[in-house]
Amino acid sequence: MMVVEIEKPANMMLAEWFNELRSWFDEHNCEPTSFLPSGRVIDKVVFDATFAQNTQALLFASKFARYAPAIRRATSSKRAGILPDWGVSLKLKPHSAR
Repeated sequence: MMVVEIEKPANMMLAEWFNELRSWFDEHNCEPTSFLPSGRVIDKVVFDATFAQNTQALLFASKFARYAPAIRRATSSKRAGILPDWGVSLKLKPHSAR
C-alpha cells in the first residue's frame, strides 16, 4: 500500500482538477482507497491518494508528474483502514454517475 502526495495546481479550479484525476482513474480502472487533503505547502493545497496496489500508485505518480507527486509507504493506521479523526474522505464520482 502506497500513498502519493500530490499538489493541486494553483491555476486550476478544484472541480476541474478532480475531473482530470477522475477521468484517469476511470480510464485505468483504478480507485484509490482514500483521497484526503493533506495540508498546504507554501501556497499550494496538497492531497494524499492512497492506493492498495503499488503499481497503481507508481502509474498515477508517473502520469501526474507535473503536480509534484511524492510517494511513500502507507502508515500502519492507513494499512489498517483507520483514518485520522481530522480526515475527510473525498469520494470522487465516476463520469458515468454524473
